[in-house]
Amino acid sequence: ISWVHVSIDTFGGMPKIASLFLMTLLVGYLALYPSLFGWLLNRLFPNNSRSKWLCAAPALWLITDWLRGWVMTGFPWLWLGYSQIDSP
Repeated sequence: ISWVHVSIDTFGGMPKIASLFLMTLLVGYLALYPSLFGWLLNRLFPNNSRSKWLCAAPALWLITDWLRGWVMTGFPWLWLGYSQIDSP
């Protein structure tokens, strides 16, 4: 995410403190999605067996990752699925 600060500061012409503030806002916004995943997992499956969590956790992660790439025009970078490309 450090490139956001550089692009806003260098190419956007904003003061360094403003670009750092905007980068901090972006990081905070992006942190909402893993938090939403954890909250939904504990809310929907509070004391269930491990097998239910093993099925629910990937599905909820996929949904929150998709939301991160879609809501408010999205931020579709660094998705977990990218790590599975070109693997057996």
